Amino acid sequence: MARFHVHRGQAVEVKLSVKVAPGYHVNSNAPDDPYLIPLRLSWDKPVLEPAATRFPTPQRVKLAFSDKPVAIFSGTFDIVVTLRAPANVADMGVMSGKLRYQACNDRECLQPKVVPIRLSFDATN
Repeated sequence: MARFHVHRGQAVEVKLSVKVAPGYHVNSNAPDDPYLIPLRLSWDKPVLEPAATRFPTPQRVKLAFSDKPVAIFSGTFDIVVTLRAPANVADMGVMSGKLRYQACNDRECLQPKVVPIRLSFDATN
């Protein structure tokens, strides 16, 4: 579980490192085709306020199943989340969430999966 520090009443950027298995990719967070399952990050009852989520620029790759290039992520990449701490947040806490994705290669896609995300934090004035 990743751990970070935040000041009460301020925001902090936290990097979530994602590693996709060799030979596979995941669709970007904003795929061009509506039938493609996007990469999604969501939070369960957030203790800190999710202010922004920044995904990397996707690669545009021509795959066998598509007439046009598809926006994907592969290899290792970071998702940067900006979290804002309320002035009354506890000294310590955990942000729990989920990363939903569908891994594919150039011929087929696997069943969509959800990975739990847990970030612990220390808060100070």
